Amino acid sequence: MTGPIPILVLLRMLNSLSVQELQHVYGLVALRLPWVLVELVIQAMLVRRLMQFDGPSELQTCVEFFSGCSASSQIAKAFTELGKTAIAFDISRHLDFHFRLDVFLKESPVFRKSVHACPCPGSQTHDLSSTSGLVAAVMAVLSVVIGGLVHVATVCTSFVFINAATHCRSMWCPEGAELDYVELGTRLASRSSLLALLTWAMGATWTLEQPSTSCMLYLQSWQAVIRFFQEKTNEGWCNSLVLRHAIAMAAFRGPSLKPTALWSNENLEVLMNMYIPPKHDRPPAEAPVSYVSSGISIKYVATFLC
Repeated sequence: MTGPIPILVLLRMLNSLSVQELQHVYGLVALRLPWVLVELVIQAMLVRRLMQFDGPSELQTCVEFFSGCSASSQIAKAFTELGKTAIAFDISRHLDFHFRLDVFLKESPVFRKSVHACPCPGSQTHDLSSTSGLVAAVMAVLSVVIGGLVHVATVCTSFVFINAATHCRSMWCPEGAELDYVELGTRLASRSSLLALLTWAMGATWTLEQPSTSCMLYLQSWQAVIRFFQEKTNEGWCNSLVLRHAIAMAAFRGPSLKPTALWSNENLEVLMNMYIPPKHDRPPAEAPVSYVSSGISIKYVATFLC
């Protein structure tokens, strides 16, 4: 999306929204969310109306972003196995998100530049770095039920310690080097922070999955989100305290220990107490992470949240 919207243009945009959409916007303003998020939601609603799309056909209990090839949308699958509605997004997936917003945007001269600037092969509606992907993500979060889950496993390549020699990120300089993949990581992280804010505004739970060495939370966008939630906590709002949970992927049938940080506005201590099998009992390195263990699993969290 672009910069701040002029007031006259904003009024015209608001006049184009339905009563339900205006209620959403009013709710976001009443919560005193950052204006950049309110503008983003308004623009997403207008793009949806331009193509006469009514949004997801039903409310969603879980929305999973960056579901990946190896994870195979296991979190979303856990919800569907419980009879809940869930959808998953990832750039590697060529599935459509209930509609072909990417086709519409490719034909629109307004958004053509941003769409063609994305070299990714997957469906544009699964690419959070593109305009269409961001619109699809916003509409998906707006369809989440109260008490639902939005899981974000933002690409960590340009944030982990093992790649520090190239991305040059640190606590003191989180923006890192001026490289394409570093700038892409910053954009994805910033948009993920907006989705976390929007999730909380919808009365749902958000989780951010990152390796334990990731410095993503030091970015200005995430620091602003943490400050916002701290202010809401001081004001007495529920589920507004950002918590960090230390978990291990080995507890979810991962081939290696892989210490992981799970940030959330919900207490997920149960995941920190899961049994970690010894190395000889873990699957081979090429086996995918299943997010399911023989004991407590993501299904338990799904049941707990729902």
